[in-house]
Amino acid sequence: MSDRPTSPPPADEWAETFGPRPRRDAWLAGLATTTVLAVLAVGLYLLLRVTAEREIRRSTAVVADQLAEQLSQAARVHLVAMAQYNSFWASQDTVADSAYRVYARTMLSELPSFRVIGFADSSGIIRLIEPQDGNQAALGFSMVSEPQRRKAMERARRTGRSATTPVLRLVQGGLGFLIYQPLVKHDQFLGWTYCSFRTSKFIDTLLTAPGNRDLLQNYNFRVEQDTSLIARSQASPVGLGVPDDLVAQRTVLVGDAPWKLIASPKRRLIGGRQRTLPLVVLGSGLLFALGFGLFVARTVRDRARTAVLNHELSRSNSEFGRLNSQLARNNADLAQANRQLRELDETKNHFVASVSHELRTPLTTIKSFAKILLTNFETNKLSPEKQRSFLQIINDDCDRLTRLLNQVLDVAKMESGQMSWNDQPVDLDTLLGRVVKENRLVAEGQGKKLDYQPWSGGLPTVVLDEDRLTQVLINLLSNALKFSGDGGRIELRASVKTPGQINALLPSSQPAYAPMARMLVLLSISDDGIGIPPSQIDQIFEKFHQVPQSGDLATRGTGLGLSISHGIITHYDGRLWAESAPGEGSTFHIVLPTPADA
Repeated sequence: MSDRPTSPPPADEWAETFGPRPRRDAWLAGLATTTVLAVLAVGLYLLLRVTAEREIRRSTAVVADQLAEQLSQAARVHLVAMAQYNSFWASQDTVADSAYRVYARTMLSELPSFRVIGFADSSGIIRLIEPQDGNQAALGFSMVSEPQRRKAMERARRTGRSATTPVLRLVQGGLGFLIYQPLVKHDQFLGWTYCSFRTSKFIDTLLTAPGNRDLLQNYNFRVEQDTSLIARSQASPVGLGVPDDLVAQRTVLVGDAPWKLIASPKRRLIGGRQRTLPLVVLGSGLLFALGFGLFVARTVRDRARTAVLNHELSRSNSEFGRLNSQLARNNADLAQANRQLRELDETKNHFVASVSHELRTPLTTIKSFAKILLTNFETNKLSPEKQRSFLQIINDDCDRLTRLLNQVLDVAKMESGQMSWNDQPVDLDTLLGRVVKENRLVAEGQGKKLDYQPWSGGLPTVVLDEDRLTQVLINLLSNALKFSGDGGRIELRASVKTPGQINALLPSSQPAYAPMARMLVLLSISDDGIGIPPSQIDQIFEKFHQVPQSGDLATRGTGLGLSISHGIITHYDGRLWAESAPGEGSTFHIVLPTPADA
């Protein structure tokens, strides 16, 4: 916080705060607020008009879809009835005149859109027609004499399906259209069954459908074929005075003839949705802008009287907050530094204790047996076999000290980034065979069995430090022999996997491999020993960590071998993890990437 004392604002600042200038600023603020709100009201008015137009366009499209579906459904119903009529003819060897008339009258009564139903022979002459009343003149009429009828009949015979004529003037009078279906019996073409439709009756299905009467109070529609008008919902043209983007068109197939259905909103619907609500919103918005602008002007004028005091208080609070934030950051940095110091101290203590123990044990043994040899050197009381045994123990403990020092140096070099790597192409099949041969002799000497399952296709070449990989394999095989009981069995398996197959095996603690073209080598070393508790499985690769054991196993090892092995494998973008269950043995998996061109 600043040491400068807080004092009242100067006299000229007080005068400026409570004088004419703040009042002018207050009115300017009110005017600006009114202007902004007025612009927003106009913008909302325009948005509502656009939204209303979009809604009209959407609803018109829905109406067009609904009417088109109803018209299509009506066409399908009539076509199904015609197909049944045609099947009735085709299924009979002979059709009695009375049976034909009963069937036709049933169709006419169920589907009023049919005007007549008949049959024309293969030359196009009408031979049967129902109803007969008023249609006697059509009997014997040649349908092929009229081009539009002839084209539809030829199309039906050629395709084997129903064909529809354009809207034309019927023989019986009035406008309508005909649908022909070829009649084939025993692969012989006999002629056509046909139905003529009254256009007005057919379109009435739209006008009389449930809900359409209310719908057509707000929308117009017309039906066209090519450029000919078939029907419309009112006397005035559809779309007259309506923007083109508000008109919706749909194509409906009546038989094989495409009809075009055009729907448009009525002008009273457009005016009601596009003008009434937007104008109400515009007027209300302008009034609100004026009233709120006056309120802002009064509020700004009143608040100007406390502006100087608030500014000083805010400045003091900001300085206080800045100092608090700085103090909090300093405290956090100190806490972090303390944690790091404690961790370093614990690591140092652990390191000193572990190395001291590992050095003291072999040194004690070396000193003890060296003292025995010196004491009995002149008296020559020890037999040569005893002397050789003691010297062998001293030699083994010297080797143990050498391994310990090498491991400590390896850990130090890895952590400092000074480890030297002699990377060369390595033939894994040769290396694994040599390591297995050397360790198999050790296993047999302990009464255990070491098996090796090589990859049948031969392992690819990898590029790494062969001595370091040998160090990892020997360490894992030594651990497997160490923690297997008498007669135990150790197995080394080699295989080649894709990144996806490896990712499916990796535990959640291991990073997955990205998709890539190169293959990965998987080496697995299994034993049937004492196993590792689940609580220890993620800690065994930490420096100096040893799984608690009992008996002779409790003091064997330095706790550095697995940590060094993990460091070597991860240096080559490999993976090393373990799977185990107490009493069921353990399996250590090594993944090694192959070169990109392998």
